[in-house]
Amino acid sequence: MRYNKSTNSVRLAKPAPDERLQSLATLTMANSSINSQITCYDEAVNADLTTCTLSMDRKVVSEELSRFFGVLAHPLRVLIVEELRNGELTVTDLKDALDMPQASVSQHLGILRANRIVLERREGRHVFYHLRQPDLANIVVQCIAFVAPDDIESKRIITALDSAKSTWTQSSSGKAAKRNRGR
Repeated sequence: MRYNKSTNSVRLAKPAPDERLQSLATLTMANSSINSQITCYDEAVNADLTTCTLSMDRKVVSEELSRFFGVLAHPLRVLIVEELRNGELTVTDLKDALDMPQASVSQHLGILRANRIVLERREGRHVFYHLRQPDLANIVVQCIAFVAPDDIESKRIITALDSAKSTWTQSSSGKAAKRNRGR
């Protein structure tokens, strides 16, 4: 019996009866070796594909998160998210609450809407905006801890952060009641 690696075949000569068992054992060992090599190769390829797939998934998710945080990278958009924390508001409501020009508020609402952070609901001539994921406002409040200054930094910033946090987390019962009466 001769095993040819290049063709991956076994050539059997007419063995004597005693050699038949030995040839069969050699053939079985060669077959077992080839099967284990194939199995190892398959496992390596599958491991590489799994690693590649995980790597691609992480890349896609990191790109989406980067785009998401980029959308929130403007102070007015953060303020809009916080104003929408307690429910729907019109552009006029937001303009009054933020003391900003209506054109600016509309422009930033358009960016938030285009990036699926804010949704709109039309009622006659009025357009009401609300957060697609209301928990986003809570996440923004939690992010205040990341921008809080060290003890060395000015008390003005600490006071401003505390004020913003309390304003944004206050119950909106007054605003909600006012809005509900207006409808």
